[in-house]
Amino acid sequence: MQRTPMASVLSDRIDDSKTRLLAETGKCVACGLCLPLCPTYRLTGHEAESPRGRLALMRGLAEGRLAGSSGLFLRLDHCIGCRACERACPSGVQYGDAFDSLQRWRQTHHRQRSQPMLSVLIALLTNARRRRWLGWWLRALKRWLPSGWLNRLPFGTTLAGFPEMPGTTRLRNFYPAAASKRGTVALFSGCVSDLAERNVLLAAIGLLNRLGHDVHVPAEQGCCGALSRQRGDFETSEKLLEANQRAFAKDPSRVIVGTASGCVASLCEHGDESGTLAGKPVQDICEFLNSVEWPADCQPTPLKARVAVQEPCTLRNILRSEKSVYSLLRKIPGAEILSLPDNAICCGAGGTYFLEQADIANSVRKVKIDAIRSLTPDVLVTTNVGCALHLRAGLRVAGIDIEVLHPVELLARQMNTALPA
Repeated sequence: MQRTPMASVLSDRIDDSKTRLLAETGKCVACGLCLPLCPTYRLTGHEAESPRGRLALMRGLAEGRLAGSSGLFLRLDHCIGCRACERACPSGVQYGDAFDSLQRWRQTHHRQRSQPMLSVLIALLTNARRRRWLGWWLRALKRWLPSGWLNRLPFGTTLAGFPEMPGTTRLRNFYPAAASKRGTVALFSGCVSDLAERNVLLAAIGLLNRLGHDVHVPAEQGCCGALSRQRGDFETSEKLLEANQRAFAKDPSRVIVGTASGCVASLCEHGDESGTLAGKPVQDICEFLNSVEWPADCQPTPLKARVAVQEPCTLRNILRSEKSVYSLLRKIPGAEILSLPDNAICCGAGGTYFLEQADIANSVRKVKIDAIRSLTPDVLVTTNVGCALHLRAGLRVAGIDIEVLHPVELLARQMNTALPA
């Protein structure tokens, strides 16, 4: 069979991206209902920093009416990608699809921005062996460098807010149910979660085992591809996705669960059709835990505490399953579960955005930090690793001593669940 030349494939893909971009941007009627939910518009008040303004810029570029100046692309790059505009849009504009199409079209028409330090970081994160090496060095830096020196390093403020760094050993491939077996699940471990939230993964495994579920952790899995996709590196993103499809296709589990809502959202949107990967449904762990039976001897102990919930944009605007977190936490007797004010507004993390656009991200985050300060919770919970890192660093800078946990960490703690070795 004769293969289609690569140049022709790329040309077809670029033409398709332009067609999809024009179709999606053409749906916008400029009603303005998205404006109150856009974090950059709320910050600046500039029309070009709003969803409808950016859609107009995208359309102008695709039609050739606007030149691709650095100033124009700066406005587009300022978008955090929270997609709150999609949830508010009465015309059904899929802003995420439009932005993806722009990035594909932009690959050939305009040189992408380059941030060598961030490119190196992503290259380290997306390879398991390099990630373990990175973890070793990060642990050494946190242990031996004073916090003042640490803050001067690239991304040092975020690193200083990391929880205790895990060891370099891999997670085991299989963790058997600790009670009567009720099911089998596969756990998506990702890259940043594997590096910075190993305790969350272990808490999830321990909790699932307590509830009677065998947990498989395919060794060949890796980064979901979202970090590369966000920066316009679709080739790397698609290779990472294909590797995960192969890894989970071999796994006997019928469902895949993830602890980072950003990864789950990425796998649901870019895996197979209808929210599956390798033919298996992908679910946020809070949604999954709400759907299974909790035996009478697996109930959390009481907790007299105010627990504030931060709703990540991926959980709220893409997965649309933010209510599952509240339902799950209400299993803890005595806990007062609170919604963080303005949860519909992004915290500023946005994948790698808080590293690329630190000034804007920190300004957006300040609103969240002020809300946390006024609410005075004992614990803050969030289901996405990027949000946790960003908020934890912000609380530390603000001098606010509030623990930031994943819901499964809090539940595992209240159930006295030992973390698997």
